[in-house]
Amino acid sequence: WKIDINDNKKKSGKYELKIGNDRVTGLQIFGCDRFSGFTSLETDYTTSQVTIYTSPEVALVLLLGIASSFVVSVEENVYYFLFFSPEEVVKLHMCSRDVIEKYFLIKDKAIEVLRNVYSRTPVNEIAITELALSLELQSLLNMHNLDKISFTLFKISLEKSNYYKIYEEIPITIYRRSQFRDIAERYFRNPDELIKRLSNIFEKKNSKLWDAILSFNRSNKADEADNALNALQGIYRFVVLGDAQGYYRFMREVFNCYKKRKDEGKEEYKRLLGDFRWL
Repeated sequence: WKIDINDNKKKSGKYELKIGNDRVTGLQIFGCDRFSGFTSLETDYTTSQVTIYTSPEVALVLLLGIASSFVVSVEENVYYFLFFSPEEVVKLHMCSRDVIEKYFLIKDKAIEVLRNVYSRTPVNEIAITELALSLELQSLLNMHNLDKISFTLFKISLEKSNYYKIYEEIPITIYRRSQFRDIAERYFRNPDELIKRLSNIFEKKNSKLWDAILSFNRSNKADEADNALNALQGIYRFVVLGDAQGYYRFMREVFNCYKKRKDEGKEEYKRLLGDFRWL
């Protein structure tokens, strides 16, 4: 594809970016810096207005790319999209078709995991932690002999003036060998069992812990809802950020859930604490 910047209108400070030959108006979501300039030291386009045009073929490919990256729609006019990171995009340009297919298989699984999480709760820490702990994703990385894969997660909302605005841009990297494994091997006798039991917390979506978190969306919020959320955020700090204090925060908050619960759910929190006692 041919990419040109038409600077015939240089005196007016307006430029045209053409991708391909024949032109159709570029979609608004592909606007660069709100249609004003490219940040570049080599050109004088930084303070100029740039209107994007594409050929119909390019526009179709861009639309297919957005469709294949759609995760889920939540609330009202809020959408999540998962794209490969710029680093991965550059790498994939030099890969064979078989390798590209492997990357897309893993991406599809990541989208499935994120869709299940965001359909329940909008908390980013929980979504990223579940991705990092997903045994299925780690199994796919092992199967295809990939050390890691990186994405960018976008949260996009439709504004009242009928244009889309990016509210969050979250970098995500998934490793074949969990980032926090070194810490787990240092402080725990059985790190593999620790990872398995942490993963089980996210797989058992009908547990009292998850029910407490989901009660934020109900009128009858659970007494231990704040503690349950803090517990999963503690796992996030432990797994994703490598902060061992996050593990102790998780245990403390689960204990607080145990103390606040007055019915049969109390015993479930007690069993959860027991699962991590001798690791």
